[in-house]
Amino acid sequence: MNSKSKIICTVQHTQSEHHVNGSVGAWGNWNLTELGKDWARKIGEWLCKREGCDIAFKMYSSDLNRAAQIAEEIKKVLALPTSSFTKTHQLREINLGQDNDKLRDWYKTHI
Repeated sequence: MNSKSKIICTVQHTQSEHHVNGSVGAWGNWNLTELGKDWARKIGEWLCKREGCDIAFKMYSSDLNRAAQIAEEIKKVLALPTSSFTKTHQLREINLGQDNDKLRDWYKTHI
């Protein structure tokens, strides 16, 4: 019997626009900031050093911009083919309905 171990790494999205503009994330479709993209590349470099760049990583991401963008940056560093990356709405964080994209201060007074 061939037993292969699998390592699962989870990565939370790095800094995105909602972190710097005072909004909540939820289903708001925020982009990563330049700093967030830089951090994403550093995570890719760490993964490469820790796990090796020559293994067959499979990546799964929420389809929201900030999550997909961090996965794309990591994918570039690891030189992974497009087929190694799957985006899906099933990995989205909590949906706040009509309250998506509200400012954090709004939540303090309304929730």
